[in-house]
Amino acid sequence: MPPAVRFGVNYRPRAVEQLVALADAAAERGLDVTVDGLQGHLGSFDFLPAWTRTWHRRNLFTDPDVTAADEPHRPVWLQEVGAPAPLVPAEHAAAFAEATITHVLDCPDLWGVTWWCSHDVPRALADFPELEYSLGLFTGERRPKDIARVLAEAARRTHRAPAVRGTALVVPAAPARRSRCAPGGEVFDAFFRLVADGAGPTTVLDTRAGDGDHLAARGITGVVTPGQVLSTPRGGTRS
Repeated sequence: MPPAVRFGVNYRPRAVEQLVALADAAAERGLDVTVDGLQGHLGSFDFLPAWTRTWHRRNLFTDPDVTAADEPHRPVWLQEVGAPAPLVPAEHAAAFAEATITHVLDCPDLWGVTWWCSHDVPRALADFPELEYSLGLFTGERRPKDIARVLAEAARRTHRAPAVRGTALVVPAAPARRSRCAPGGEVFDAFFRLVADGAGPTTVLDTRAGDGDHLAARGITGVVTPGQVLSTPRGGTRS
């Protein structure tokens, strides 16, 4: 599959005209083009956005066709990853991008990555959060930043196949318990304890943790709960 480019669009006529021109330019260069015809953040970022239960055509957690996507080896698309200043200082942005891409490419079944975003937001637009102004791969004058060069180099390299992740951390399937995956939650803390110990973890829903066929299809040989991980001394979870 050739590299892909993904666009969001608002509904001003001029914005749509620009999107069409950009899609044509991408297609001329052999890129697949994906357009979000309907996209929005109509809710909080609490792992259960409002659009999952409101105007969205299908409920993310209950529709049979949607929930069937928990099959092994489904494509993974990492979206809206970036290096926001000042959370990531400008002098560390390239190294952050390099480390991010290195870790992402070690994930099985990766389909694509969307870096947020292509260009810095002009300061003339005054109603954006501060971090939005410097998130681009390019400056407002269309000059590539160091992070753009890092991503370009990563795209040109040949990458080895990711290793199978044999250790799976149990995560809750119920939406009401999904906040445990947020920073500060036990799932979050346990996952990064495993990462720090070099275990190379994956995750499995609690509803599938006892499904031997599902685990075998994914190459999972060990299942641990957050409680088991967090009660183990540091360094003791290495697989």
